[in-house]
Amino acid sequence: MNPSVFTGSKVEEDPHIFIYLIWKILKAMHATEIEGVDLSSYQLNDVVNIWFNLWEEGRDEDFDPAIWDDFEEAFLNHFFPQRGWRGEGSGRVC
Repeated sequence: MNPSVFTGSKVEEDPHIFIYLIWKILKAMHATEIEGVDLSSYQLNDVVNIWFNLWEEGRDEDFDPAIWDDFEEAFLNHFFPQRGWRGEGSGRVC
């Protein structure tokens, strides 16, 4: 598998497609919800890596570790707002 990389700085990058492709890989690997967040963070470069680190640091220490749905919602709300994503807890992007 050749996982997708997302930088957040290229016009041709589609955050929706990135999330979908990463989700498919994680599903094939049988990754847990928490592992999914950790593993997907390795595919974030440049601006998005900075965003991810700030997002993780900004989470309340009393919260459980982030799960995939938390990451997906925060990611799409941050990088996909112009297309109408509202993060309504669907759990899946497609």
